[in-house]
Amino acid sequence: MVRRRFSIILLLIVFTDAFLISFPSGTYSQVTIGIKEGSGIPGSAHHPVGVTLENVNNRVKGVKADVCDVGNYLACSGCEVTNRVPGFSCSINELENGCVRVLLFSTQGFLIEKGSGPIVTLYYDVSEEAPSTACVNLAPDNIKISDEFGYSLTALLDTGNFCFLIRGDVYPRESPPDNPICGDGVVGMYDVVEEINFVMGIVDPSDCQTVRADVPNGIPPYCDPPNGEITIFDALVIIDKTLGKANCCEY
Repeated sequence: MVRRRFSIILLLIVFTDAFLISFPSGTYSQVTIGIKEGSGIPGSAHHPVGVTLENVNNRVKGVKADVCDVGNYLACSGCEVTNRVPGFSCSINELENGCVRVLLFSTQGFLIEKGSGPIVTLYYDVSEEAPSTACVNLAPDNIKISDEFGYSLTALLDTGNFCFLIRGDVYPRESPPDNPICGDGVVGMYDVVEEINFVMGIVDPSDCQTVRADVPNGIPPYCDPPNGEITIFDALVIIDKTLGKANCCEY
């Protein structure tokens, strides 16, 4: 009897070890969900903000995440999936705490393949009470991501910002009386000239002008974020924006 009990215990130990080895460790199962940059003046609507997923080691079955803005100045009015997640749908639900709950799912059993990139675009309306020259943090919370077998994956978080201004709108003389620093809410030809002056070092921009003149570079939806410097690439993006040739991820 003792020998039989010992044999059963030994088999359980071997089975448990085999079970643990056959599944990914916590480090291997990590994914990263991130929020991109967004901007819009107070009282405006339908501004896109991208949500990205990095899942290089696991195929993903579904995503649930709360995206929260500090101050509750934003209301999410819609969402749409990107080309990276064919067969998926997204839904949103505004919560009382200022967050929006985002669900990404497939009713047909599709999976998000291994890789990285944008998966969802959220659209935000901006409250009229939003501070006109400030930015707020956009942070993911209450993340639940499952792999193709239904197991939960450990999620790393990458926060973003939403600024209540229009990047590229930099010419100060167009400003309304209540905001004389820079911008009138429209990216126009005077902004192009002012941007070129910044690049050539002819004028010294204010802090507000510097923030608005440093715009994303690249081709939508893979725009590089502002790099902290006003360069010729920023000027070219503003020229394209003025001519209506590119939205550059809506700045």
